[in-house]
Order: sequence, then structure tokens, then C-alpha cells
Amino acid sequence: MAMTPEQYQQAGLALLPIGRAWTRSPDSQLGKLMLGLGDELARIDGLGDRLLDESFAESAFMLLPDWEAFAGLPDCPTSNDTTIENRRLALAAKLKMTGSLCTAFFEQLAAERGYNIKIREYYPHHCLRTCTYPLYPESNWWTAYVYVGAPFLHDMTVLDGVTTRLKVYDYGDLECLLERYRPAHIHFVYISED
Repeated sequence: MAMTPEQYQQAGLALLPIGRAWTRSPDSQLGKLMLGLGDELARIDGLGDRLLDESFAESAFMLLPDWEAFAGLPDCPTSNDTTIENRRLALAAKLKMTGSLCTAFFEQLAAERGYNIKIREYYPHHCLRTCTYPLYPESNWWTAYVYVGAPFLHDMTVLDGVTTRLKVYDYGDLECLLERYRPAHIHFVYISED
């Protein structure tokens, strides 16, 4: 617990040498000087106490940008209206996250961002599969199809460029997130379910 300015004043006056030139009265000029020094020392002491809270990501405020830089956050570009509490939750989730190569990991990651997705992998036919198994190309070994539920789309406006599609799907942050954590040998194909 941080000391108060008055406690620092008393400690400073107690450390003075004994003699007539060194009055130990809190109301003297020297006592007022010690109180002024005590204000700054109490402020620094309080900052030191707050730094103990900063050593934990869940309670960080002053060092939150440093914690986010350490964890590589934000994962994807976000709006500037993100609250401190949401930034702390994202930081805690990132520090506790255990990565995986299975599709359930990516579906859970998207669900935490509010997206409902299903990932399907269609592997090529080989001799151990049944005869009724569909014939998929060899390129499907390295392709996963991400089916995005609930369409996030808006129509093109007159202010958009001529190369803009008539319907624009807004799940760029989902793509950014999944591309960040996907294995290097897998390619995601995004399909919106209307």
C-alpha cells in the first residue's frame, strides 16, 4: 500500500540531523518542503502499486498497448471504438488460446467473433474409399471450404467503383482471422450460404 504525503513528510523530518538549524515541526518551512516532496513520492509510490496490477493482462490499463503488442493483437484491423474491457477480454483469450489444426478450432474461433461457419474438406478418391465416394480433384488435398452462415452482405452503391460486385459480402475480418491461424499448406475457399 502506498504511503501518504504526510507519512513521507514525517519520514523525511525524522531523518534530519539533530540541531537548531533543522527544525522538525510540520508547520515550518522545512516541514512544508518535506510535504511538497512527499506529494511527488506518494504519487510515484501509487504508480508503483498500480504497476502490480499491470503485471496481469486481465487488469492492465497503462500497459495494455504493450500487452497487446506482446500478444500480436489486434489480430485483424478493428474499429477504434473497442472498449478497454473488450480489449482485455481479447488479450486474455489470446494468451490462453491453444491452437489446433482441426476444423473445430477454426469454427470455435469464428464463433467467438460472432460468425456461424462450417468447414468441410472434400478429399480425392482413392482405393480404400467406397465406390460411391464422389470424385474430387487432387487439389482438394490442400483446400478447405468455409461455409459462412447468416449472410453478411450489402448491395453496391453508386459511390462504389465499377469493379465492385453487385453484392458485397462483409466478412473480411473473418477471412483475416482464419487466414492468420490457418496452416500454411491449407487454402480456404469462402462460400456464403444465402
